Order: sequence, then C-alpha cells, then structure tokens
Amino acid sequence: MHLSHRTTLVAALVAGLFTVSAAEAADFSMRGAFDVGLTYSHTKAGDTLRMDPGQYVGSEITLMGEENLGAATVGFNLTLGYNTDDGTMDNTGDRLWNHESQVYLKGDWGQLGAGRISSFATGLGTQSWYVKYDAFEAGYVDAALQSTQHSTWSRFSNSVYYTTPSFAGLRAGVFYSLTGASEDKEKTHFQDNERYWNVALNWGRADEKLSFFLSAEGVERANGSTLKDGWIVKGAARWDLDFMKLMGGFSHSEHQDEYAFASWAANAIYQASGNLSGGIRGDAAYVGAQFPVAERVQLNFQYQYLDGHNTDTDEDFKRHVVAAGLYKYFSQRTMLYTIASWAKGSGALDEDIDPDSSATTFQIGVPHFF
Repeated sequence: MHLSHRTTLVAALVAGLFTVSAAEAADFSMRGAFDVGLTYSHTKAGDTLRMDPGQYVGSEITLMGEENLGAATVGFNLTLGYNTDDGTMDNTGDRLWNHESQVYLKGDWGQLGAGRISSFATGLGTQSWYVKYDAFEAGYVDAALQSTQHSTWSRFSNSVYYTTPSFAGLRAGVFYSLTGASEDKEKTHFQDNERYWNVALNWGRADEKLSFFLSAEGVERANGSTLKDGWIVKGAARWDLDFMKLMGGFSHSEHQDEYAFASWAANAIYQASGNLSGGIRGDAAYVGAQFPVAERVQLNFQYQYLDGHNTDTDEDFKRHVVAAGLYKYFSQRTMLYTIASWAKGSGALDEDIDPDSSATTFQIGVPHFF
C-alpha cells in the first residue's frame, strides 16, 4: 500500500471513529506523542549529527476502545508509529498499526489478549512491566537498557497473553508468539516458525514505594536453524526513597545471535555473523536513579555493565555505559530532555574491531503528549 493511501486510510479511520465516539463517548479515546530531537555521537569511525525521531517515547498515535459486556469488558488498542523527522512510518513491512494491534477481554479473572504486542519483558507497549525499572524509561541511544539487555524494544506478531488479577500486589503473566520478532506470517508447518515465549511476575506495594520484576523468556528456533533455543532471565527492583528513586536489575542470556539489543547504533552492530551453534551468552547488570532537583526538574543517572562470551568464536567481550540526563517539565504534556552517555567496549567489542561500540553521545529533544 502506498504511503499516501495509508495516510488517507488513517484519516478516514480517525474521522469515522470520532463519529462513533460522539454517540458512545465512553467507548473510544485517542492519544499519542510527538517526539523529535538531535543526536551527536563521537566514535573512532567519526562524528555524526542527526535529527532523530522518537528518542524518548517514540512518536505514535493510539486508538483505544472498550465495551462493558457485564461480566467482562472487551477492548482494543491500535498504535501507529511514525517518524517526526520525515513523516514516514517508523517500522519495516507493510503494517499500518506497526507498534501494536491487539484485542483483549478482561474481568475479575484477569486479562486475555491477542495480536501484535510487546511482551512483559520489553520496554514498549501497553503490556510492558519492565519500563518503570529503568531510570531512562528504556529510551535514548546508549543511555537505557537496550545497550546491555535483550528484547527491550521487541514487538511480536501473532501473539497471545494472559495476566492474572492482582493478589496483594502480585501479578503473573504468560506470553507466547507463534512467529517471534522476526516474522509476521506463520509458515505452513509450525516447526518452521521461530517462536517466542515470556513468563513474568510483577509485585508492587500499594503505595508504589517498592516493587520488583522477575521474568524468563526465550526463543524456540525454527527447523533448519543451527543455533540452539535461546533463553533469558531478568530481574529488576525499584525503591522510592522520596528524595530519589533507586532502581537496578540484571539479566543472564544463553544461545543468542547478538551481543545485546544494539538499538543504540544505526545498525545491529553486535550482530554475530556466520552459522552459530552455541551462540552468545552474557551477563548484564545496571543501577540507576532519578533525582528531583527543583520544581519540574529531574536528574537521571545510570551505569550498565555487559560481560559475555561467544561460544562459537571463543571470543570474550565487555561493555561499560555511563549516562546522565536532565528533564525539564514545562507541563504534564511537554518536556525537554538532555542526555549524555559514554560507552566503552573491549574484547570482541573493542573499538578496533567494532568502531561504534565505544562512543560518546549527546542528545537533546522535546516530546509532546496529546
């Protein structure tokens, strides 16, 4: 579908849904974000300066609706992501609702949903339980979790999930995708698909002063893959001390095809080449803090460490990331952010091997929510 046709379709859908909402105002709502900024990065390969869309939250438009059926409520979320710097859609593939498209049913027994969704272990979407455990809300080049963690910015088509109701602040969830993050359509035979699963626990005190997150996730490789099934264990905690919010976490991964999620660079520069068997294993940890320093002003800090081994090439690697940021809130809807981060890789991530793995990065931008 040509982009102009997509734009016309979006306009028609929004207009039509607003007409419906006039008759049933409680059943439909629309929200979104506009996020744009500048990124300067210095590496051994050279300096870059670019306008980046969606550095903080990702620019998107979400249509949401619910209907009360009495014993349960049925609802939907449709989210379109777009690039503020050039007006294009921000995802590959012929998708209109590229960030999320799910339908769900919820009641006293919990919530059941299906569609294109992010899992509990990611920092995206309505089903994310992980994002609040990162001082930078899982955003920014190198400042946030994606530079040492896996699946932080992943979305999964053909997915189904279930979450329990809260029991004394504790919730559990189960998530399964028939095609994982790499494909949109199921192949003829189920075993030829690469599948993804995630189980998670999230607990928080009623006053939200203390909470924790535990998760296991994995990839079931498709027939013909030489790489063993991969898995990841994650844990995180958050503690509100009034004068600051302290947070941290860890992850252990096995049989991966990349060193980490690697969305801090233009390409997946951690991506391992060749036929893998045992793949890459890694351990990562981070600590972060958020400090309110004045009215509507907040300082953020984070340190990350990544350590692992490529079992197929017998190469070790390490990476350190230090980041600091300042948020200025002009209102509940508009803010200014400035972020500076420094990263240093060694071993397989040494700058002589991968010139982008060690970098000094500065970002400034403004998101507006509507």
